[in-house]
Amino acid sequence: MVNDILLPLAPKGLTEVINTCGCGSSANENAYKVAFLHFQAKKRGKNPPTQQEIESALLNQAPGAPELAIVSFRRAFHGRMIASLSTTRSKALHKVGVPSFDWPIAPFPEIKYPYSDNISYNQAQEAQALEELEKIFKTYNKPIAGVIIEPIMGEGGDLCASPSFYLGIQEIAKRNDALFIVDEVQTGGGSTGKFWGHEWWGPRADPDIVTFAKKLQVSGLFMKPELRPARSNAISMYWMGDPARLLTLKAFKNVLETDGLVKKMDLTGKYLKNSLIKISEKYPIISNVRGQGTLQAFDLPNPELAAEFMKMLFSTGVTSGLCGERSIRIRPTLIFTPKHADVYLARVEHLASKAYAQHSKLVLS
Repeated sequence: MVNDILLPLAPKGLTEVINTCGCGSSANENAYKVAFLHFQAKKRGKNPPTQQEIESALLNQAPGAPELAIVSFRRAFHGRMIASLSTTRSKALHKVGVPSFDWPIAPFPEIKYPYSDNISYNQAQEAQALEELEKIFKTYNKPIAGVIIEPIMGEGGDLCASPSFYLGIQEIAKRNDALFIVDEVQTGGGSTGKFWGHEWWGPRADPDIVTFAKKLQVSGLFMKPELRPARSNAISMYWMGDPARLLTLKAFKNVLETDGLVKKMDLTGKYLKNSLIKISEKYPIISNVRGQGTLQAFDLPNPELAAEFMKMLFSTGVTSGLCGERSIRIRPTLIFTPKHADVYLARVEHLASKAYAQHSKLVLS
């Protein structure tokens, strides 16, 4: 059932699938495990683990328990388990009181939105971030087995860069013999206007592992065939292949295809973004409109105003979420259309006009 339902959804070239226990954290944890196992297998060749490796692993010592690392990006969110939390770089509160692996943090470029209005600045920011990532590979004190990135950094502020930036990460990872892991827990399933968020990077996109959860009803990872662990029990979880959730995914997939919802997300998303940009031009208390498909966000001048604006939206019947330091994001369902967007936009514009007038008075006073 796993192969029949999940594999038709697999990104290009990823013909192996592991179904994990339902959450995005479990998907990313096992992606890291695959990366580590693959890294060690390459060193060992076709030879099985030695007795020394087995005995030292029991004591959490090298060579059986090697010190390897995963690189993640500033403001990333990859989960709340131990390894996934170690790669989470958004809210510090998530990590308080919990031990963390000493793994490197790569910078994410400080993009100005709309991207097309700030091309030279944004390209310079991306080039600098890629240069820093390259330095990490050259100078970090542990071997790096993988690099993980979200197509849109949800909790970190709905941040996204150009396709060339992500392809640059991919190139650096492959050049340094590390796996390129794309975390599609939030972006997979159609909300971005393509089934997978990384499809927006074009035909050169070539991740080694793609993780998923949320809209796909089940969680897990797709990977290239050469990454299959040699031992059948190397990746094992009690809820792998949960039949009830897979049947829910099958129904979801049928509706998605029958109703053409992915294409509708693209069209609605463009309408939503263009309309939000017009509101931001009229009431510049809103800025940095960004996103892909219906995964959209905008900024307020400071965290306090963002929190207040979210409460104002809630009072009009609009449920929104805070992300990043001062951002409000929208996460509509896959049946969200321009007529629904009009209701949302009217309320945003009304509240933006009130907030802008009030904010202008405070600034002038």
